[in-house]
Amino acid sequence: MLVLLFFVCSAQQNVLQKKVSFKISNLSRLEALTQLQKQAGLNLVYSSDIFNEEPKLTYQFEQKTVEYVLKKILEPAYIFKSTETQIIISVNPKRYYTLSGVIKD
Repeated sequence: MLVLLFFVCSAQQNVLQKKVSFKISNLSRLEALTQLQKQAGLNLVYSSDIFNEEPKLTYQFEQKTVEYVLKKILEPAYIFKSTETQIIISVNPKRYYTLSGVIKD
């Protein structure tokens, strides 16, 4: 039983620890994730509805882990977790907002 648990944990880590070289130029998060999924052979699970109009991204990654790439593309607005066979992406419930303005009495 302990060996099986270790194997499952190792499998989960291996997906995120996989090294990729990846370049995106002026792409939305959704486009970047689609490209990463195809290039790295990942099984990413998310609802495309969570990605609203957002600024375009430009990054170049050389031999970085999938975990590192996902953090750069997604954080702080989105979070991810891995299972044995997939990486699940969702909205970060602890997102912080910056408000500015004037309060008048």
